[in-house]
Amino acid sequence: MIARAEMSTNAQGPQAEKSASKGMNVALIGPNDAHRQIVARALASTQGRKVHEFIDYPDELNDLPRIAEQNFDVVLVDVDTDESYALQIIEKFAEIGQSVMAYSARTDQELLMSCMRAGARDFLPLPTESGSEQSQPQKPASQSAAKPVVAATAPQVASRPVEPRPAPLPPAPQVASRPV
Repeated sequence: MIARAEMSTNAQGPQAEKSASKGMNVALIGPNDAHRQIVARALASTQGRKVHEFIDYPDELNDLPRIAEQNFDVVLVDVDTDESYALQIIEKFAEIGQSVMAYSARTDQELLMSCMRAGARDFLPLPTESGSEQSQPQKPASQSAAKPVVAATAPQVASRPVEPRPAPLPPAPQVASRPV
């Protein structure tokens, strides 16, 4: 079974529905309803996004190719509910060539690195409930969520490793001459 239940959220109104068919098709996977709905609302409020929610993780990793066959531009996976299994899901999606991102309320360096190592192309931090971010002006959720999602679907450019430049040599020390 792919997911316990599925639902789609289209951007507002019939006009938005037309643009969603031409726009971006996004899948959200994760059992945490509150987190998934934050991301779904932010993406659905952006013109041209069609959001398909999987309200549970797939029962088996073998189900992931069937999800990928639905031609999602990007799949976002909740890593808070079951981090270990979510990282396996990200890794499997990356393996089969699906653009995948992680989203979480946690933003610690270890989690970010684990997601990137697993194959996530980007990481979407969820807004915190504490007032710690209130001191800084916030972008509307739709703008802050949509930007990394769009970036994650851009084709990756293979780059060659950059050779480090040798450090410049320090000036030669001046040797004082002694009379002989």
